[in-house]
Amino acid sequence: MLVGWPSGNDVSGGDTWFKLLLDMMRRDVTNNCVDDKDDVIYDLRNNYDVDGDGKICEAEWQTRRENYLGLSAEFIQHVWQNQYTDSCLPVDDFYNGINFIYPLKSVKLFKVFSLTKLVPNFIQQWVKFNGLWKDFQVTSPSQRPALSYS
Repeated sequence: MLVGWPSGNDVSGGDTWFKLLLDMMRRDVTNNCVDDKDDVIYDLRNNYDVDGDGKICEAEWQTRRENYLGLSAEFIQHVWQNQYTDSCLPVDDFYNGINFIYPLKSVKLFKVFSLTKLVPNFIQQWVKFNGLWKDFQVTSPSQRPALSYS
């Protein structure tokens, strides 16, 4: 079940797809309006590699995704176990294997409003195709702590 799916031109921050777009915009540390590899690697190193060992482990990934995006623990575990066989992955390898986790790599952020019709359908089709529809649940943004780069 997908909570808060947008209808029509609804772009409120409570919608699942809009949360993912906001996450992309937050990651644009190079301020070039593109969520590209450099941005994602920076984000992974600074916000997901909690112990600073250059690797991301399942527990680190799960804690960040659950607490920040509000995805259910079951969904996060399912994605990790179906895409990664190792318990920990180097940050660079992790990026290269990203599928759903960062589904819209290198999307121009200044086109965010033109994506309002594309993104929901893209995510919806991916989730249905992979049989994850019932596990994809999110919480409201007010329940998510803000991430800060340190």
